[in-house]
Amino acid sequence: MELQTTTRKLRDMVSAFHRGRILLPQFQRDYVWKPNKIRNLLDSLLREFPIGAFYLWLPTEPQRDVKPKAYGEQRLAEHFEGYLIDGQQRLTSLEAAYGLYAGEDKQGGELRCYLDLAATDDGHGRATKLFVTYAGSRRVKRRVDEGDVTLVPLDQLFDGRNSDLRDQTKDALSVLPNWPPARRDAALTRLDRAFDMLDQMVPCATVMNVDDAEAVEVFARLNKGGTPLRQGDVRAAELARGKAVEVLKAMRRFVAEERPRRVGFGFSFAFRGLVVFHRGAAQFNSLRPDWVTTPGVHGKSLAISWRDAETAIARALEIVDVEMGWSRRALLPSANAVVVLAVALHSAGKRNDADALQRYRQWLCLTALRGVFQGSVETTINRFCRALRESKDHPSRVLLKALKRAEAGRIEADEINTYSQLWGPQTQVLHAWLVGQGAEDWISGEPIDVLARGGKASLPAGDLTVHHLFPRKVVADMGEEPREANSPANYALVSRSTNSELGAKPPDEAYRSLSLEQRQRADVQLFGEAAGDRLQGSRYQEFCAWRAKRLVEALNHWLGL
Repeated sequence: MELQTTTRKLRDMVSAFHRGRILLPQFQRDYVWKPNKIRNLLDSLLREFPIGAFYLWLPTEPQRDVKPKAYGEQRLAEHFEGYLIDGQQRLTSLEAAYGLYAGEDKQGGELRCYLDLAATDDGHGRATKLFVTYAGSRRVKRRVDEGDVTLVPLDQLFDGRNSDLRDQTKDALSVLPNWPPARRDAALTRLDRAFDMLDQMVPCATVMNVDDAEAVEVFARLNKGGTPLRQGDVRAAELARGKAVEVLKAMRRFVAEERPRRVGFGFSFAFRGLVVFHRGAAQFNSLRPDWVTTPGVHGKSLAISWRDAETAIARALEIVDVEMGWSRRALLPSANAVVVLAVALHSAGKRNDADALQRYRQWLCLTALRGVFQGSVETTINRFCRALRESKDHPSRVLLKALKRAEAGRIEADEINTYSQLWGPQTQVLHAWLVGQGAEDWISGEPIDVLARGGKASLPAGDLTVHHLFPRKVVADMGEEPREANSPANYALVSRSTNSELGAKPPDEAYRSLSLEQRQRADVQLFGEAAGDRLQGSRYQEFCAWRAKRLVEALNHWLGL
């Protein structure tokens, strides 16, 4: 192995990555950084902190398959420099922060960053908010939309010093109220430093004269800092060798399809499914070094195992999406449960009828409510897969029988009348029930399922949202903690517009404001007239206890429990 080292400007590295002179090899893992890590990286650059070295691999073969980039286009340019085996998270983050592909990809566009000239620098080396991200902050979006001159888009700083931009910013700051000269000059100094951030010289090493297997090993050993590699990332990288690379490409194509992407069934889950179908167990650490080339269960090749897995996973995703209404990542309780469901569907073959679908529905809801896949995922998957292998009963019945005593059984009221996140398992199951009932928005009459599929991709449930029947303000006025309102027994699923119109009205007032037709739609969730005086603001605890019992009666009936 030969190692060539040099230093170069960070701006040159980002540009080479953006233009296709530096590409991603197939064995690279996915981009995983969150906006706060992007901001911290920028903060380090502004403070001239070192951000680490970059490693490239220049194979002997000039043309190779490449992994699609998280955002933008992965294309081979002239003057190819190598494949990036360490530094993907940093370079992708800088592409996003500087808006190099804003407009090409919605999420990439939302990750663009701004230098906040109005922020206060604490001066103690701690992570600051000198940089803000468009994604996830209504306040930042509002400031951007209003043309706040104290937010400077980083895409205007990528090329370095810009005297015109500096002069324009100085003039804009000079007319702001409560901006004395000292504050303006400090902000301009910050802007000057931001112009130079990408001038930092970074170490870059190029690994040469190594084959695929050695390159994968270098990748695994280098990627132990930053965001560490999981065991699955390491074993998945082994697919980049020999004929297995075709399976790797097929898996990446599958998870890039609309439905897997929409419900959050990413590559790591697809890889888990491949391992389960090929080896019959979920553990990554028990895979032999030659597992890629060794025939799997029933003597199947890796390609055939993935073909079976892909077909079954696609059917399992169809069930959770269409039948359950879990059409988004925030609505799907567990992607690992999808892997087990796929194994059951494959085992059943053509024996999947309406009765089997009802049992699968029951199993999915019970595992969600009881948090079955929140513990040791590999052990849980193996438990169900072992039961499927050892029983000749219909797989849908086997899954239910494999539930432990605490996981099986009827849903109890105290599982609904308890504190819960807005889109926790209880809400997800309530949503599935409402989709099964054909429930509609109270005011607009739009189906709940349609609302969840509409709206911005960044919203947890699209145009659907959680409405507190007893609003937080009403609960607070009763002397309770406002967070006490976060109980599924107090949740209703309505459109964002309906939630806004109802606002903080007490439930009895909100109900009276509805027309007769709207009340009929609301009654599916609210149990309407039966609620009676319990909708009065002073009877919150009594209402929640009563409604929880009504909800579990409906859920148990729907699931056949």
